Amino acid sequence: MLSWSALAAFMVLQLLGLPRSSEAAATPLVVPPSQSWDGNDGPWSSFSLRVGTPPQNVRVMVSTASNQQLVVLPGGCNATDPPNCPNSRGALFQINGSSSYYVPSWSETCIVQSWMEYLTIDSRERAKRPVREVESFKGEVYGSIHKSLIHNNSTEGIFSLGIDTNLGYSGNGVYGYDNVSLGDSLPTLDDQIVGGITTNDFFLGLLGVNPAATNFPYMTSPVPSYLSSLKAQNLVPSLSYAYTAGNQYRLNKALGSLTLGGYDASLFKPNELTVALGSTSDLTINVNKITMSSKNGNKTLGSTSFSASIDSTVPYLYLPEEVCQQFEDAFGIVYDTVSGLYLVNDTLHNQLLSEAADITFTLTNQKSKVLVDIVLPYQAFDLVAQWPLVQNDTRYFPLKRAADTSQTTLGRAFLQEAYLIADYERSNFSISQRKWDANAKANVQPILISSDTPATHKKSNVGLYVGITIGIAVLVTFLVAGFIILRKKYKNTRAIRTELQSMPAYSPKPSLPGSSLARSSLPSFSLSSISGPVKRDDFQYQPVMVSPSLTNFGGSELDAVTTELQNPEIGGKRDYFQPFPERSISTRSTNTLSVVHELPAREAVGFDNMSGQGKSGKWI
Repeated sequence: MLSWSALAAFMVLQLLGLPRSSEAAATPLVVPPSQSWDGNDGPWSSFSLRVGTPPQNVRVMVSTASNQQLVVLPGGCNATDPPNCPNSRGALFQINGSSSYYVPSWSETCIVQSWMEYLTIDSRERAKRPVREVESFKGEVYGSIHKSLIHNNSTEGIFSLGIDTNLGYSGNGVYGYDNVSLGDSLPTLDDQIVGGITTNDFFLGLLGVNPAATNFPYMTSPVPSYLSSLKAQNLVPSLSYAYTAGNQYRLNKALGSLTLGGYDASLFKPNELTVALGSTSDLTINVNKITMSSKNGNKTLGSTSFSASIDSTVPYLYLPEEVCQQFEDAFGIVYDTVSGLYLVNDTLHNQLLSEAADITFTLTNQKSKVLVDIVLPYQAFDLVAQWPLVQNDTRYFPLKRAADTSQTTLGRAFLQEAYLIADYERSNFSISQRKWDANAKANVQPILISSDTPATHKKSNVGLYVGITIGIAVLVTFLVAGFIILRKKYKNTRAIRTELQSMPAYSPKPSLPGSSLARSSLPSFSLSSISGPVKRDDFQYQPVMVSPSLTNFGGSELDAVTTELQNPEIGGKRDYFQPFPERSISTRSTNTLSVVHELPAREAVGFDNMSGQGKSGKWI
């Protein structure tokens, strides 16, 4: 009986949604930096991507605006470029060097969707259709899929990137699926979307940490992001991350820090400011004012409040024109129209170092009265521009004039002294002053999905669940006990019946008149028997063909299941219905990830220097 009670308790716990004790809770992933300083607008602390089979190591920048993994292809370096171009761009990804890289047929999903619609029609309705019409339709589907699989031309996988287009950035990506890892000791995810780029607008590849899905044209379902895939496979506790860019002027070159599903409490000074994510899940915050303090005194660089997006994809600070003019006057910098940069010569550089200026950004949000100061020393603005921004290495000040309010941005230079925590489970983020302590030990904390639930509420719920579990377990125990008792009685009854049937026939003697025996008979047993086993209704399981990377936006939490394209049991040319690679089917909160990045193809792009063989297509 104990086993029955334990089984009942286990079943109730599962129905109530409580975690199984055998399922380990996910912990944050601390992504190791590459130990290199890269970029033609830095230098910056980069991170590593291991893409393909065998893994190819490329160095990339963290992008809070992107939800994709972008790598530079061989076409990103031409014969006329400097010899160190491949290394300066973080290494080039060779598509034909990866056996696991493949290009999906971007129109195949529509064909599969049509087949699904046919299969979901009631079988009796299909029977009413003429046989010739059914066979003709099946032939069209098989032929279309065959043509799609064999003749997948190169233009089907090229889409515009759609990243920071408001800032004037552009470029196209060649998209396919491959295996991706963030380090030697970190897990590898199969069949992740990877974009190959050649544009100079993004000089290095990108590690996109935005968890939004990507919606490709001709695909009926969005493709999950890398962070969502980690969460779906229980490799991180939540859709969240923490990032700081690092710099070369602190602690003998402080490397960047990226934590997925948590944060490192040893790296920042906590504050009470929490900001809601924007309507498009962007990191928009209010800049209350900007001030400067130096040996020459204090000065206000901006007193009018404005909103700005935090975006690590770009190195610059895009500020209102009047604020830029205040920076020009305070630092003596001059805008260079040829390069589009504020260039700094050696004389000015030495002067600014001697003044030891600190620039303070006072941040807040629209509803809170909490003010948070992020202080940047002049060294945070002392960067070096390289080819192709300029012909010769030149110091520059990472300031850009915002054309309008849609361009105001606090880029990677700002995150050298700030620590960003983005929590997409609760649709908010925080920004804190980076703390510099050479002896501090890492203190990585997870961001849990239920961490905002009061402790007392958690205890009362657990008590309720335990009470229900015990009650049902007791009820099941009584039912099982009753079943055993009735079964024993049934066995005894059957034994008696068998014994009676084996006795010789018996005819009672005539009874005396008036005797009670005349009005009675021998005792009898009415035994009901069950002839044959209980028959179950016949169930017909309809094979369903589903498109890969199906993403459903109706759940409360992103959970992972997998699916395959199944062979239909209808007949015909089944060899064209080979299973798709497994895809993660994921759900997410309807009030968190409200944005899906659209990637319409802008123009045909030729990649003369790029070649590679995928599983279902060839790039020329």
